Amino acid sequence: GLRKPNETIAARRGYVLCLGALPRTSAARCAGPAWRLQVLEALTKEALNQDLPGGKEQEDPTTRQYAVLALGCLCIGASLSSDEVAVLLRALQGTMKDYATDRRGDVGSWVREIAMEVSVALLEQQRVTDGAPELPDTSTSTQLMALVLQQAVEKIDRLRERAFGLLRRLCTAPDGAVGLRDAY
Repeated sequence: GLRKPNETIAARRGYVLCLGALPRTSAARCAGPAWRLQVLEALTKEALNQDLPGGKEQEDPTTRQYAVLALGCLCIGASLSSDEVAVLLRALQGTMKDYATDRRGDVGSWVREIAMEVSVALLEQQRVTDGAPELPDTSTSTQLMALVLQQAVEKIDRLRERAFGLLRRLCTAPDGAVGLRDAY
């Protein structure tokens, strides 16, 4: 459905959320070993507004939000290949630079907020577990932390407060559950 040039925005939102809700075991059985990389690449294209079949007509900040959330849901707690980690990091880095605006204001901030949630969830998981998904090196963790810190000095109060709260949780929270509980 994401490849259709005339698909409605509401349907695209649903497709993106469904991809994030795929159960790992049944998806791997049905689609083969490369299914997750293909899904991650499709979600990354949606999150970054790249190569959308309908062009500008299909650009939607809520769909981008949902794509980032779906990426997080698929990757948290999963064993990822180095290619899959690279796709995830490219998506997070790109969405943290989403400064799109429309008549509603800085709609890119909605996407950046969810990207912060996913980044912190990945960093939290590195801290409290054996690191699944394992980030390739310390510079990747540093990059993710720098992206969240960048949002902590944004001019939008809501984003600054959210970044501070996430950083505080990351730096002071006792070991415990990891996930995207605050993204919803």
